[in-house]
Amino acid sequence: MHLARYNASGDDRSPPRKVKKIMDETQVLKKAIKAESLRPFGEDWEQPDATAVRAVLKLANLTGGGAARRLGISDSRTVRRWTGGDSNISYAAWALLCEIAGLGKIW
Repeated sequence: MHLARYNASGDDRSPPRKVKKIMDETQVLKKAIKAESLRPFGEDWEQPDATAVRAVLKLANLTGGGAARRLGISDSRTVRRWTGGDSNISYAAWALLCEIAGLGKIW
């Protein structure tokens, strides 16, 4: 059953427990991502922190290796450095991950 069906106004039914859990988890993950990190580059864009990178990967249902493959990065350790806070993710990689995660095009 489609998640939007439970968000329609006037629908007083509760979603099944599994669907509700997914909806709740998605909301928690989206809260971990600052709005300033979802802006076009140069328009007061704020570098996402490691928590936001992990949240976007989770929303996209990607592992570090899967993200590296989708982004054309030969070494998945790069993604591990982003998620660990050891290095900053580039805007290009962040924007692509946001689109893959369903957050839209931010560029």
